[in-house]
Amino acid sequence: MIYFDNAATTMVKPRCVIEAVTQAMQHMGNSGRGTHGASLGAARTIYDTRKLLADFFNAEKATRIAFTANSTESLNIAIKGLFAPGDHVISTVLEHNSVLRPLYELEKKGVRVT
Repeated sequence: MIYFDNAATTMVKPRCVIEAVTQAMQHMGNSGRGTHGASLGAARTIYDTRKLLADFFNAEKATRIAFTANSTESLNIAIKGLFAPGDHVISTVLEHNSVLRPLYELEKKGVRVT
């Protein structure tokens, strides 16, 4: 069997991921929760990451980069933000549920889904 969603279920993470998460848990606070050094450090790290991604993707501004909890949330935001009643979307039944469910929801609101 070949499973294509390995990242969602795998228990083994690369050493660099383990070290980065450990570092964050030991030294960072909650971003946006105050002016404590640990909170500000977390906010700086998030902004620096946004800046790196904006440069990588040639985005207009770092503030145009948004983080979500997972790809399902990202797809819901993108799909629901792109299509409006009267639009026509073409997909396949082979598409992942994280795409099909918001499309079917939009279909009830006047988006044509083929």
